[in-house]
Order: sequence, then C-alpha cells, then structure tokens
Amino acid sequence: MRLAFFLFLLLPVLASWAQDKPCNGKVLDLATGEAVAGVTIMSIDSSLYVVTDERGRFSFNAQKAGSFRLSRVGYTSELKRIVPETIQYT
Repeated sequence: MRLAFFLFLLLPVLASWAQDKPCNGKVLDLATGEAVAGVTIMSIDSSLYVVTDERGRFSFNAQKAGSFRLSRVGYTSELKRIVPETIQYT
C-alpha cells in the first residue's frame, strides 16, 4: 500500500545578510502521524542530497528557494517548493 507523506519544515528566522540559511524539519506519514526514516530529499536545482534519520529528521543549508523531490520505497514521491524566510533588522 502506498501512502503519501507530509513534509513539515521548520525554517528559522534569519538575518537577511546570511548567505546559507539552515533548513531543518521532519517528514511524517500523513495516515499515522509517525516519523518516516530513510526518506531521500534531493534538490531539483542543485546537487544537494540528504536522507532523513531514524526519527524522520533532516537538516541542510539552502542559499535560495528551490524545488525538492522526496522519495522512499513504499511511499508516493512528492515534489515540494521550499522558500527560506528572512527578516530585516533596522
């Protein structure tokens, strides 16, 4: 049975001058709400490639917005657009 999975992103608030913006979060199964380990997160726009740990967590640095393919055996592959958030300090 193939299940959809959900990408839950936690994008920290960063100063606008930072070049690399940390992007981290957790991949959850939509049906059960449980973390999904071994999900491949691959950038469509660059060579970035990460895999979720045993708790479904991931972390990488993003220089700009981009599209990412998430895939794992037994799940439907998904394409997600990630836009890092910034905040201006005055």
